[in-house]
Amino acid sequence: AALRAGTAVRAGAVGIGSRAAVTASYLQAIALWNAGKEDEGVAKMKAFIDSAPTEEWKAQASVTLACRLMNRGKADEAEGLFRSVVDAGDPTFSGFATMCLGDIARAKKDNAAAGAFYRELAEKFPASAFALQSGGYLLRKSLFDIQSPVRIEPVVEQK
Repeated sequence: AALRAGTAVRAGAVGIGSRAAVTASYLQAIALWNAGKEDEGVAKMKAFIDSAPTEEWKAQASVTLACRLMNRGKADEAEGLFRSVVDAGDPTFSGFATMCLGDIARAKKDNAAAGAFYRELAEKFPASAFALQSGGYLLRKSLFDIQSPVRIEPVVEQK
């Protein structure tokens, strides 16, 4: 049966495990968010991550959910998802996840960890858009290349 324009594809309407079913399942979580159903969308995306058919889908969904959680002020939950992507070594999303881990550390005022994540970004993912773009590594690196001021004694003016 042909689908009309604007008709949503439901996972049950296509073969389980088909590309359309996978895409539909992922998009259902986003549709829930767009409808203002945050908790339902989070639960749907977590279920998708748990049953993702490939590591690439798992990484993409993990990064999507982590960003959503960060925007909701849940950086601790987001951090675990970003770490899982980096630990899995996903070639597409690890650079971005590493940069985000640095941003989370910086927000926690852990400058040593933030600097380490930003250096890791530049060293492990030198061709990543996140390492090359002006808002990525270069900007973040400049925040940690600043030397602390040296205290000097005031000059006493001679009369």
